[in-house]
Amino acid sequence: MENIDHANIQFSSIFIVLMAGMMLGAFFDLYRVFRGKIIGKNGRRRKIVNFCGDLCFWGLALILITPVLFWGTWLELRFYVWLLILGGFGLYYWIFSPVFIPFFLHCWRMVTWIPKKIRLAVWRLRLFLKKISWRCFSRVTKSK
Repeated sequence: MENIDHANIQFSSIFIVLMAGMMLGAFFDLYRVFRGKIIGKNGRRRKIVNFCGDLCFWGLALILITPVLFWGTWLELRFYVWLLILGGFGLYYWIFSPVFIPFFLHCWRMVTWIPKKIRLAVWRLRLFLKKISWRCFSRVTKSK
C-alpha cells in the first residue's frame, strides 16, 4: 500500500510540473502577443523596450512558476523537473498555441476597444467645440 501512495505522489508531481511548463508556454504566448502589439510589426524594436519587457516577463514567470514547483516538487529542481517543464512547454506549443494566440489577440482587441472609443469621442467633442468657437469668433469679427 505504501508503494502505491509513493507512485501516486510521483505521478501527481509529474502532472503538476508538466502543467507548469504548459502554463509557462501560455504566459510566453501572451507576452509575445502583447509585445507584438506594443512595439508593432515594423521591425524597429527598441533595445530598451525589449530588455525591460523581457526582464518583466521572466520576473513574472518566476513569480508564477515558483509556487507551482514548490507545490509539485518541494523545489527539488532535478534534471527531470527541467525536462518535464520543457516537455510541458513543447506540448503547449504543439497542441494549444494555435488556439490561444487568436484568443489572446481577441482579448487584446476587446481591452483596447474601449480606450479607442473614448479617444474617438474626445476627438469628436474637441472638433465640435472648435467648430462652435470658430463660428462664434467669426460672427464677432464680422459684426465689428
